[in-house]
Amino acid sequence: MMKRPDRRLVALCCAVYFTSYLTRKCYEASILAICDDTGLARTAAGLAGTATVALYGGGQLVTGWLADRIDPRRIVFAALLLTAACNAAIPAAASAGTPWLVAVNATNGFAQAMFWPPLVKIFAESLAAECYKGAVFAVNVAANAAIVAVFALVAASIRLANWRLSFALAAAIAIAIAGFAGSLFLKGSPASLLKRKRSRSAGEKTKKHRGKKTLTTCWISIKNKTYQINKL
Repeated sequence: MMKRPDRRLVALCCAVYFTSYLTRKCYEASILAICDDTGLARTAAGLAGTATVALYGGGQLVTGWLADRIDPRRIVFAALLLTAACNAAIPAAASAGTPWLVAVNATNGFAQAMFWPPLVKIFAESLAAECYKGAVFAVNVAANAAIVAVFALVAASIRLANWRLSFALAAAIAIAIAGFAGSLFLKGSPASLLKRKRSRSAGEKTKKHRGKKTLTTCWISIKNKTYQINKL
């Protein structure tokens, strides 16, 4: 059974991955509305979607490498801010033309690649082996929930205003989760806190050992006679 700090970590990672899917699938769910509203050709809109997939797949190789060299929590935090910026920029990019839309979607694809490898690294470093599978399962459930949520979000946005509202809301959610993660996630995982605690305990034991006086017995020999000397 997970301890409270571990449950908090998993819940935060679920929220992060939910947001990841929300900000990645929002374009896919809005693509027909975008084409109808802006007159963008469906082939051009599909090209922008392909750019997202390509950078998402290739980017994971890069972010997996980075997660071994940079604090993975900081990578996730940066990914939230980057995907928020991309979602906020998509409406303007769709109006500006295909090259801009492709560029923004490609950038968003790379931002999405910054989520999964660091999250796996965080779980591996922070959770016990028996908790790891449960955490991965919970994150995948959050991803599936996001797929349902994003289509509902787009449908509601179109009914209330237009498709642009869905991207604004997705960006706002990403910023909110980034702020929440910045206040809690970056303070340190349970594993790092445990390491610090162990380090402090070891330091205290060393200090106690250094300050403790011990009785030492010395044996000396003078003119074939042996004398015992005890000293602190």
